[in-house]
Amino acid sequence: MFPPSSIPLRNLTVREISFKIRKADQVIKAHTSRATALFARSPTYVHDQLLHPAFRAVCEHFLVTEASTGEGEEKYTLRADPLLSSAVAFRIDPGARAQELHRDDVIHHNFSNPAITAWQEPRDLQREASLSMFVAATPSTKANGATRLIPQSHLWDADRRPEEDEAVPAEMQPGDALFMLSSCYHGGSENRTQDETRIVIASTVIRGILRQEENQFLSTPMAVLADYPEEAQRLAGFKTQFPGLGWVDFKDPMERWEEKGNSGKM
Repeated sequence: MFPPSSIPLRNLTVREISFKIRKADQVIKAHTSRATALFARSPTYVHDQLLHPAFRAVCEHFLVTEASTGEGEEKYTLRADPLLSSAVAFRIDPGARAQELHRDDVIHHNFSNPAITAWQEPRDLQREASLSMFVAATPSTKANGATRLIPQSHLWDADRRPEEDEAVPAEMQPGDALFMLSSCYHGGSENRTQDETRIVIASTVIRGILRQEENQFLSTPMAVLADYPEEAQRLAGFKTQFPGLGWVDFKDPMERWEEKGNSGKM
């Protein structure tokens, strides 16, 4: 899906990326490091992956939030477009243990969905809080820790628990992409190799009425933001959602910024 030139992390000497170790916990294990704030650090990532038409179309389909209110001539539709929640690259070195199977939408307390036997549209289009795209920057195999996931677990309710024998590895070659609804149970696998490092770039997008996991406003210098197209600026959250979510002085953030002469201040 993505040509090698669009994957800035294939070569770890790229100066715009640096991996940092995070203390091991239940989700991020030892021998795993992360590069955060890719929106600010890598224009290549923003232009070639985050704004890829296929990814934008999938986000638009599943994560637009609309609601009608009012009556008669006063009736109108509220719409909130998807927002970037986090942009992170993971490096899984030999010796990394497997993650527990988990759902990413727990971060938005998305526990109330009933179990369903099959996905139906438009009924289920408001079911998801977020979705992710995982792009392989190196070969991703069962041996070196490929993400394993449980197909159709997005149909489950919160009471059903995952079993390891239900999970399958998502093996990929560099440039391959995996799209995953955040209610799907998944987890990184153990890297059982001696010398293979697995690197994957994870882009997560949420509904525009939810709070972003990674704070894009503090992560992104305004001078960097200025060089991006408006589509990227607004995807990162520098916009209002109708009728008035996210304003600065009761104005759209980009309008306010332009009034300040793109000075880096709102």
